[in-house]
Amino acid sequence: MSKRIALGFLHTGALFREPGGVWRCRAFPAERVLDSTARALEQDGLAQMQEYEGHHGQRRACLSLTLDGIALYARAGGHLAGRRPPPVQAEGVLRETELALGEMAEQEARLAKALAAIDCEARETRAASQRLDERMAAIEAAAKRIDHERASLATSRQTLGAFTVQAAERIGAAVSEAQSC
Repeated sequence: MSKRIALGFLHTGALFREPGGVWRCRAFPAERVLDSTARALEQDGLAQMQEYEGHHGQRRACLSLTLDGIALYARAGGHLAGRRPPPVQAEGVLRETELALGEMAEQEARLAKALAAIDCEARETRAASQRLDERMAAIEAAAKRIDHERASLATSRQTLGAFTVQAAERIGAAVSEAQSC
């Protein structure tokens, strides 16, 4: 039964070996074929294994239908018997393109996450800077108020000093006048 299912998948296109001893086709990416089933199809002459150089120079393997595999699946009444798979080379290019696009999507997601973290940090820094600006404005306002109070106190001190001098002069003049009489 697993061979028949794998032959059906092979009618939609090549099966590609993935890590973990599984094979998948592009038409049914969620479905998997075990390595033992793929090897059995090859041993029985129903499929042919091919190696090719993939993305980043990696050696990859794919499994494609043979004429015997097509005939056996048709005799078994497989519902995909009328389909002919695309050329293995074209499937290989599409598979490598999909893998490269997947890697790019992962990189884009990492970059988006890094940008989001930077954006968050920038917002926090702007908020902290705004709080510092507000605090600095409050400190400057308090310093102005204290400076104004100090200036006012200095003016009051001068006024009091002048008043005291004038009062002392008047008292001194009044005492001198009282002694002369």
